[in-house]
Amino acid sequence: MIKIPTLSNLGVTRRECRVKNGVRLVHFEKLHAPVSVRATFLSGGRFDPSGRDGTAHFVEHMLVAGTRSFPSKDKLALAIERLGGSIAASTGLDSLKVDMGVSDPTDIDFLTSTLAEILTGSLFLPETVEMERGSILKEIGLYKSGMAQLCDRAWHELIFQGTLLERFVLGTEETVSALSRDNLMAFYNDCVSPNRLTLVTSGGISIDVLAESFNEHLIMKPSRVEMNMPKALLPKQRKQSISVVHNETSDQVFMTLGFRTGSIFEKDVSILDLIAGVTGGSRASLLLKKLRYEKGLVYSASAVSYGLSDAGEWSIHTSTSVSQIKEAVNAIFAIIREIKEVGLPDDLVAASKESAVKSLRSRYQTSASWVGSHSYSESIGRVGETILDWTRDYVNVTQDDIIRVARKYFTSDGWYVAMVGKINEEDLPAMSV
Repeated sequence: MIKIPTLSNLGVTRRECRVKNGVRLVHFEKLHAPVSVRATFLSGGRFDPSGRDGTAHFVEHMLVAGTRSFPSKDKLALAIERLGGSIAASTGLDSLKVDMGVSDPTDIDFLTSTLAEILTGSLFLPETVEMERGSILKEIGLYKSGMAQLCDRAWHELIFQGTLLERFVLGTEETVSALSRDNLMAFYNDCVSPNRLTLVTSGGISIDVLAESFNEHLIMKPSRVEMNMPKALLPKQRKQSISVVHNETSDQVFMTLGFRTGSIFEKDVSILDLIAGVTGGSRASLLLKKLRYEKGLVYSASAVSYGLSDAGEWSIHTSTSVSQIKEAVNAIFAIIREIKEVGLPDDLVAASKESAVKSLRSRYQTSASWVGSHSYSESIGRVGETILDWTRDYVNVTQDDIIRVARKYFTSDGWYVAMVGKINEEDLPAMSV
C-alpha cells in the first residue's frame, strides 16, 4: 500500500477565511517561503458578450497595463521585480487570473496594495487600449502562423462545437478590432467583482497577517450582475468529427485525437487522469513505447485529461510525417481499444501511482506550485480539496475502474480528430474504437 503524506509532512498548513466584501481567502502557509497570490475571477472567455469574443482576455491585458501609481506596464513590472517579485495574468474559458509574488514576506503590504490597485484602479487609457489591441492582434496572429497552434485551435473548435466554449478566448481579428473602451469597461464593472473572486495564497506568512493586509487595501465594489455558472453538463455536439486544416508549411502532420468527458466534479476525473498519465504522461508511456520506441513514427506524444465546470476532454497530441499518418492513427486507436478491453499494463499503473506520490515533495517545493494547483478548484467549488486528496483518488484507481471509464467515454461514436498539415480528410484511414 502506497502511503500518502500529510500536508504537515510537506511543510504546509491550509487555512481559509473571509476578507472584505465576503471574498474567500485560502492560504497554504509554508514557513520561510516567498509569498505567492492568485486572484481568480470566474469571468473567463465563456462570459464574453455575444459577438464580442475576446473581451475577457482584452480586459485581462488592461488590468496590468497601467494603474494610478504605475501608469505603464514597465513601471509596474519594475516596482515588483526590484523586490524579487513577479506578476502575470491569464484568461481561460472559466476564469480570469492575476498572479503576483514577492520574495520577502515582509513586503506583503506592497503586494496586497499593488494587487488591489491593479484590480480596482487600472486606468484603461484610450491610448493604452489601442496599444494593447495591437498586441492582442499579434497574439492572435501567432495562432495562424504555427502548425501546433493551428491544431490546438482546430481541436478546441471541434471538441466544443455548437457551444459557447467553441469561441476562441483571444477572440478573432474582427471581434478584437471592434471592441471599444466602453465595451471593456462594461465587462470590467460587471465581471471583475468581489462576488466572482477567490484569493489563493501561499508562503511564509500567517493567514491573519494576510487577511489584515487585504482588509486594509482591497476594497472592491460589488457588481449588480449576478454570476451564473452552468449547473448542467455542456451538451455534446458531433455534427463534425474530423477537422483537417490543409497547410503546406511542412511535411509534418500535427494531430490531436480524443473524446469529450465529464466536468471537474465527476468522480471519473482521477481515473481519466491515470489513464492519461500511463498512456502519455511519461517517457515510459504506452504512446512513446508503441509509436516511437517500437515503430519510429513520432518524436513526442502526450495524453492529457482536462476538466472544466461543465465539460471535459481527454486527448492525445502528437505529430508525424504525411507518409506515416495512417500507421500512426491506427496505432493510437489500437492502444485505445486495448485499454477498453483489458485495461492498462499493471507495471505501468503501479509505476504511475508510485511516481504521483513520490514526486509530491519535488513538485510542491514552491509557494507558486501550491497556488497554481489549487486556485481553480477552490474558485469553482471543490472547496477544501488538496493535491493529497486527488493523489489518494489516483492511487485507489483499479483496473475495473480503468476499463469501465474507458468504455464509458472512449466510444465508437464519441471520438474527434483535428489535424494540420499536407493532408486531406480522404487521406485518413477508417477510424474506430
